[in-house]
Amino acid sequence: MENHHSNKEIQRASDAGNLESAPNGAACYAFGILVPLLCLSMKSTRSSAFLRFHSFQCLILFALWIPLLFLRAGRGQPVVTLLSLLCLVAWVTALVNVGRGKTFRIPGVGALAEWLAGVYRGRA
Repeated sequence: MENHHSNKEIQRASDAGNLESAPNGAACYAFGILVPLLCLSMKSTRSSAFLRFHSFQCLILFALWIPLLFLRAGRGQPVVTLLSLLCLVAWVTALVNVGRGKTFRIPGVGALAEWLAGVYRGRA
């Protein structure tokens, strides 16, 4: 039930014209793992459900993508290349949508990010 609550909170923040958070959300994706870590460590940005969600989603995406970049050689190269391309498409799509102030949930990754954002909110 908590997960459903965080979905509504994130969607409400996004629907409310969260344009002031959009540049920070886009920066989370544009600059790798540094900006999401900064957003989560600063109290002023940590209070935004929109930024908290996208910070976690970006960190999870890069945690999946970076190892794939090092696994390019070997027998599973076509599979690794396909997964790497899927991460690239998810990253670009998220970057564009967040820049417009919309919430984009990457399948699988978005659910984990919602859960982490809700748990993190409870500690903030």
